[in-house]
Amino acid sequence: MATIWSAQTGIWSDPTTWVGGVVPDPWDDDVVIASGHNVVILPSYYVGIANGHMLTVQSGALLVVVGGLDVFYYASLEVQGELVVIAGCSIYVYDDGYATIDGGAIASIEGYFDLDYYAYLNIYGQMTVEASGWLSAWYDAYVYVNGGVLSVYGHFDLADYGYMDLYGAVFSVESGGVAEIGGYVYGYYYSGIYVYGELTVDSYGYIEAVYSSEITCESSGLMSVEGYLLVADGGSCRVQGPVTLKRSSGFDAYYWGYLSVESGGLVDSFGYMGIHYDAMLSVNYGGEMRVYRNIDISGQMYGGGKILMLRREGQIRDGDGNDLFKLNQAYGFGQQRIA
Repeated sequence: MATIWSAQTGIWSDPTTWVGGVVPDPWDDDVVIASGHNVVILPSYYVGIANGHMLTVQSGALLVVVGGLDVFYYASLEVQGELVVIAGCSIYVYDDGYATIDGGAIASIEGYFDLDYYAYLNIYGQMTVEASGWLSAWYDAYVYVNGGVLSVYGHFDLADYGYMDLYGAVFSVESGGVAEIGGYVYGYYYSGIYVYGELTVDSYGYIEAVYSSEITCESSGLMSVEGYLLVADGGSCRVQGPVTLKRSSGFDAYYWGYLSVESGGLVDSFGYMGIHYDAMLSVNYGGEMRVYRNIDISGQMYGGGKILMLRREGQIRDGDGNDLFKLNQAYGFGQQRIA
């Protein structure tokens, strides 16, 4: 075992790139790309880091993946400088492998970044999934964003018991970006989930925003929920674009949680919705909710916009399930039943 340092800018497979003129074998060696050096993994060349070894890209250094890079068996990739994955190329982290984007570091994913089987991705800096890029976290993979930013212009998939925790962090689905959440997303301590593109919460998906965190569907965004959303402890969901809560979905606001349908916002609610205790539902002027089933409200309501009950079976109920308004006995002029 040795630690192999870069000697100059160059190609990974070229011995002159490395101190001592030896191409590193990350199955047996730790590797450091030194500050000021750019190293490129060429097409059809794959580097595998394993057995607890580490590849470090120092501050001021750049690693460009034009081939492939695997990180597994407790090995780790630490980016203190910059990482670029070219379109069509890949980084694969799996079997307890780790990848870390440090504070001040930048990762640009134009190709594929896959996490599988208890893999870990820690983001303290900035990771951008470009329009051609894919970030996938499956099979108990874990994405941890602490004070960092994850921006998706391409595709993000979180599924099969994948987890993402946000601590004072930003996760944004940008215009043209698509995120599919089939796992679990937790936003803590002033984190923000911002949807300018398209976000889908699948039937097994879950998003929670607590401790002054927020979920925002921007005016250009589109949210479709088959799973479950929760806002609590000062968390909020702000709707400025269209949000659809499908029949299998659930939405709960607890303990000063806040659902705000703002001007231009539209919520179509086919599923369960509960506003509990000290939580608040605010449908502001120019905002609209269309309810096909029921709303359970034991918290506060604030108006100015519209709540439309589109089926007479649908009811506005209190937290104990008692009807607050009788909507199935509505008659119009001349005692003609209209609902």
